[in-house]
Amino acid sequence: MKRQRRRLTEFGKLRRKLFITRRQAAQFEVTERTINNWDYRKTPAWALRMLQRQDRSLSGLHPDWAGFKIRMGRRAVRSTPA
Repeated sequence: MKRQRRRLTEFGKLRRKLFITRRQAAQFEVTERTINNWDYRKTPAWALRMLQRQDRSLSGLHPDWAGFKIRMGRRAVRSTPA
């Protein structure tokens, strides 16, 4: 019998996009096993929102903003090509 591959949740996809390890994601004060469960099962809304805030992509505003990200600098907040 062929084993089915599990599908990632939005949380899991975003965590990988941001190159955040399970250990780093444990900043939510949960175990690495819980992070693994969130990757493949239901994720609490607050945890997903936290990751979405870390992904400061502007492409959701308008297609012309694709490839730009917000970068926090010492002097100002500016948008630059990623």
